[in-house]
Parts: sequence; structure tokens; C-alpha cells
Amino acid sequence: MFSSQVQINLAAIRHNVWLIKQFVGPTVAVMAAVKANGYGHGAVAVAQAALEAGATWLGVAHLAEAVALREAGLTGPVLVLGHTPAALAAQAIQLQLHITLTDLATARAFSAAAVAAQTLCWAHIKIDTGMGRLGVLPDNAQAFIAQVSALPNIALAGIFTHFSCADSDPIYTQHQIQQFERIVLSAKLEVLSLPYSAHIHACNSAGLMAYPQAHFDLVRLGIAMYGLSPFAPADAPTAAAQAIIAQLRPALAWHTHITSLKTLPDGWAVSYGATYRCVGPRCIAAIPVGYGDGFRRAPQHFGEVLVRNRRAPIVGRVCMDQSMIDVTDIPDAELGDEVVIIGRQGDDQITADAVAARVGTINYDIVTSLLTRPARVYLD
Repeated sequence: MFSSQVQINLAAIRHNVWLIKQFVGPTVAVMAAVKANGYGHGAVAVAQAALEAGATWLGVAHLAEAVALREAGLTGPVLVLGHTPAALAAQAIQLQLHITLTDLATARAFSAAAVAAQTLCWAHIKIDTGMGRLGVLPDNAQAFIAQVSALPNIALAGIFTHFSCADSDPIYTQHQIQQFERIVLSAKLEVLSLPYSAHIHACNSAGLMAYPQAHFDLVRLGIAMYGLSPFAPADAPTAAAQAIIAQLRPALAWHTHITSLKTLPDGWAVSYGATYRCVGPRCIAAIPVGYGDGFRRAPQHFGEVLVRNRRAPIVGRVCMDQSMIDVTDIPDAELGDEVVIIGRQGDDQITADAVAARVGTINYDIVTSLLTRPARVYLD
């Protein structure tokens, strides 16, 4: 038996990709974002499922993530969305990856590497329309596009931007869209340095749901592919977005089991620091998960888990490898019982959104923070 296992439902991944494909239509390609080990779900397995469901692109953050996909035999287009250092240019080109360019020095290094390899470097230019992270500023965009397009062996395969507030601020997002559209139009019609075959993309999960006018010809599907909403709970901005969210299927569940069960006397301390003391006799169970697995310790822990279809509170400080729960009100609890940390048990469930609200973060953070020790088990 595993100490704990993260169960990934690949049928749910395929369903979610299919759902988005139906929404964006046949003329818009879908890039499956599998960075951060597939948002904690397992990059290779998720990528394979997404491609089976109709995604045609994969997106990662760093070169090492793309290497793992290639080593697993995935041969389709992979875009490295983050910065790829010039020292890794030869490797990126050899693996036929699409890379992101945001500065001329790096662009020249990739051009030189492509010339040396007697092949092309597939590049996407990123425009910073208001994220304040990677990207060329709008006032410098046209000059940069022209300079990069003139470099030998650089094939401009795309131009993109990233929305910072698509889940919360329509005015700011519309401003980003307008800036991006202006740059793209100028690059195609005035500068004539951006090929008409180049992909144009801007939308993340929130963007593709709320701003269909910004689908262009490619969308980047991230958190929604995993069955989680990109919006705050009950805060989808449009009826269309609400309808999609209602049909998403969460792909991840996290299960463990009871490894110790005993009744502690009144006043007995539980876990490090003796921050929790029993009030009256309490039946305390241990479970073999802790912050070494991604089970948050502080400033807030996950709060509660499910045992025999009932909620059991976490008590005392979460340890590296173990945690304690109070099952006094679940008198039929037994050694070895299944414990659900995220997921459904009987008629109840604990969602990543609920956990995120408890600890003061977002669902992205909860699933991507799951470490490698919990075994990934893939269901179909």
C-alpha cells in the first residue's frame, strides 16, 4: 500500500480538452500547458491525454520540461514559454522546440546556433502588454519584430502576450487586447516582418472563457484542463464561462490511510510544540502525509479530511511525514481506513478550491505544490 497516492483521472483531462475544443471552434488550436509537472498531475501522462483529445501544442516553462516530453517520445510542437538561456540554444534547436524571444542578444545567439546546425530556430516573440514580466514593451515591439525577422535561420512561428487580470478586471484586459491587436496588425500590414503563418495567441484559461474575441488562432489551456476554475469561486464573468466551469471535471484526488489510532487522555499534547491539547479523551489518528508531501503546515493547514464519509479535523502541527486527525466523532474509524485529502468520498468532497480558500491561496498553488513523494496513479 502507498503511504499516499495522487490519483489522476485521464478521462477527465480528455473531457476538459474536448470541452474547450468545442467552445473555441475548429479554427482555433489548443495548446495544453503542462508546465510544473502538469500542474502537479504528471506532465507526460497529461500531455498524452490532451493530445488524444485534440490539443495540438504543448506549453512548458523551461527547457528541462520540454526535454522530458521529448524523451517520452512526444514529437509535436512544444513551446518553451519562459526564457531559454543562449547557452542552451543548440539543445533547443536540436530538439526542434519553439522558443520565446524577448531580447535581441538571445535572438542573435539562437540565430547563430541555428546557422551552425544548418537548420531553423522556431521562435515566438512575447509582447508585454501589461503583465510586467517577460516580454517586449509595446513601444519597442515593431523594431524588435523587424530585427528578429531579419536574423538568419530564425523562423517567426508566433507572437503572443499574457493577460494578468483576465479573471478579474475586464477594463484592464480589454486594454491589453487592444494593445496586442494593434501590434499584430502593424507587424503584418505595415512592417511586413511577421509571417501570415505565424500563430497569434493571448488567452489563458480565464481569457479563453471570458474573451472569445481574443482567441485568435491559438489558445493556451492551463488550469481548466485539470478541471479547475481560473476564476474565484462563483465569480465567472459571463454565462458562457459559467457553463464551461459547470462541465469541467477535476482530474486530481489525493488519498491516504490511517496508520495509527488511539485514545488520548484529557490534556494530552499532540505534535510539535504542544500547541494542541486534548479537551477530554480524544480519539486521534495518524496519517502518513506531511509538508514533505505538499500537505501545508503553516500559516494555515488544509483544515480537515474525509474518513468514512465524514469530516475529521487536523489537530496539532503538521509534521514533515505525518499528521494527526481527530476521529472521536467517527467511532467506527479503523486502522487502514481510507482518508481523502482532496476528492470525493461518499456524498461529500473536499475540493482544491476549498483547500485554497482555507489556506489563503489559489487552486493552482494547491495542486502544483504536491511534491513527488505521493505516488501518481493514473486512472482512465
